[in-house]
Amino acid sequence: MINIYNIIDVSSWSQNYAAQASGTRVKHWLIDPETNQLVLAKWPSISLGEIYAEKISSEIGHYINIPVMKAEIGNYKGELVVLAYNFLNTGEVLIEGGDFFEEYHREIKSNRLPPDYTFQRIKEILEPKSLVSEFVDMLLFDSLIFNTDRHQDNWGICRKEGNLRLAPAYDNSSSLGWNLSDQYFESIYEDPQRLEMFIYRSPTHIGYNHTTKRKHFELMQHLKQVEPVLFSSSLEKIEILTEQLIQDIVNNIPEELMSDLRKKIIIEILWKRRNLLLEMR
Repeated sequence: MINIYNIIDVSSWSQNYAAQASGTRVKHWLIDPETNQLVLAKWPSISLGEIYAEKISSEIGHYINIPVMKAEIGNYKGELVVLAYNFLNTGEVLIEGGDFFEEYHREIKSNRLPPDYTFQRIKEILEPKSLVSEFVDMLLFDSLIFNTDRHQDNWGICRKEGNLRLAPAYDNSSSLGWNLSDQYFESIYEDPQRLEMFIYRSPTHIGYNHTTKRKHFELMQHLKQVEPVLFSSSLEKIEILTEQLIQDIVNNIPEELMSDLRKKIIIEILWKRRNLLLEMR
């Protein structure tokens, strides 16, 4: 059912100058006047595709019961922005994934990824905290939405005293063909072989067997081998994604952000990826 998502005018929302926002994009912490919740307004760094990617990812996560950061579409003084809702509970702090890699130093710009940025290494970090299953869910989610940028600081652990939980999947803007033109999508849509290559070649930063930057479906095959129970449990979550549900989620994006052509192609790619993942059982 078509029910276009609202574009929320946040031009008059108060800014929270005490809260810090990491990363390279222009962003401001705002305060929702109705709920007093902190909301991070993020300006797209390259294209408006970053906004629709965050919103679609948020909606998909909600329906398949995988924790994903709540995202809305905002308008700040005439500019379209992502509204990323604070996911930390009172008293919680976020420990970014990069903080668990002793050999990784953010200040060295050439160190884009930690050495041995693999599932095995991440499992060593998360297993003592009983958070591996949640991370497998996140990796499956990334494979579905073809998120190409789950680097070490795009995941983390929320901590309050002795209580730990994996943070919801956040910073999902590098997904769903966010940076590709309508012309490119049309060209691969008209060529079944190119479309298939596009689907199978989507990359992920996270590797395995001491090799980084694998393809999403390669990583999924690896998880099927090394974590069959967790992988099977994660797959069950995406079965709820019917073709109609995918259509409803994508078609509700305002036309300012997605053309009808782009919506049509993204719907088909998501449906194909969903089915390819389920075929791995």
